[in-house]
Amino acid sequence: MQDTMRRIEAVKEDLAQLVAFRSVSGEEGRLASYIAKMHSDLGHEVHRIGNGVVVRFAGKDPTTAFVLNGHIDTVPDTGWQSDPYSLREENGRWFGLGVNDMKIGIAVMNNFGKIFAKNKPPGDVYGIFSDMEEVDGSGTVRIMDWLSKDYPRWNQYQRKAGIILEPTRDGDKEFICDGQKGGALLRVEALGPSGHGGQDYSKSPTALTKVTSFLGDARRLQKTWEIYGDNTGNPTITPTRVFDYSEAGNVVAPRATGIADVRTTAEFNRAWAGIRNQLEDDYAVKLEFSWWPRVEAGDPGSEIVAFAGKILPNTVTRAFPLASDLSSFRAHEVPMLLYGPGNLRKIHTPEESLDPGPVIPYMRNLQRMIREFPVYTRSS
Repeated sequence: MQDTMRRIEAVKEDLAQLVAFRSVSGEEGRLASYIAKMHSDLGHEVHRIGNGVVVRFAGKDPTTAFVLNGHIDTVPDTGWQSDPYSLREENGRWFGLGVNDMKIGIAVMNNFGKIFAKNKPPGDVYGIFSDMEEVDGSGTVRIMDWLSKDYPRWNQYQRKAGIILEPTRDGDKEFICDGQKGGALLRVEALGPSGHGGQDYSKSPTALTKVTSFLGDARRLQKTWEIYGDNTGNPTITPTRVFDYSEAGNVVAPRATGIADVRTTAEFNRAWAGIRNQLEDDYAVKLEFSWWPRVEAGDPGSEIVAFAGKILPNTVTRAFPLASDLSSFRAHEVPMLLYGPGNLRKIHTPEESLDPGPVIPYMRNLQRMIREFPVYTRSS
């Protein structure tokens, strides 16, 4: 019991340090420097890649590499009433920007770094602290390109696999994810007549009317998109923002833009060209994804899935409903799973909070994975 309390306090202390850094996407530099210095001071091999950090925890068996990945950026602090950069505890929960997504995962990775400074892991372990995940995942792409092209040791491992510590708790239920939906922002633009707001525009809809008409039909559209569902779930669309370009409240702007968060499936992606053409005709808008929503289907036959099933035999495997860096690793033939202590229902919310109860049991499971992976790869 005392050991558990010490570990949770150590994680909490580091989480408080992490939350104190403002690390909105594109502004991760100070936090990256903090992480790099921490692990360098612990004696680990550290590489700074842009605003990302790669740490090698040298193990006893140099033929295998087990990867721990987490992103250090957060979404902006919109809507907070309390200080988002000060970790506080209330009613047994921890509050702070990014505590679920995913500074608790970074705190866990840092904690393992401290453990490995005193006791070498069985095989090499890598801590990959990536940037820009909340925007487009370019930080992980940059790091994986560097590892594959400019870090000779990386290509000498006989086996590589690992865990992305994204939040995979749903309420009280824990699961692991071997696939993900494609996530992207859909930009909805329209043009229309301009003039005084008191005029009658019923025969010639304004730009704002067209955009809001489309976004207002989001629930109906999502229902029709169920035919494109697969084992990752059904496509979803959630309006997030609308803005126009008028200079006064009673002046109709000639242009309007809306943003929707869209999560896609492989079948939806294949059908998108036709879907887009029909929607643009129906609503008189222009639709464009901010980036192409990459879908990563689950791979039930992969080594990491079989290994995780051995360690967590009673844990349900499902597809990750949000975007992540899974596809960036698989593009470099590094099989990964998502499995983390944060709660999906609390991410990206004002007054974001975390239940610390599952953190230590989660760390024990992760520690077992790290310990048994080299043995598993030799026997498999």
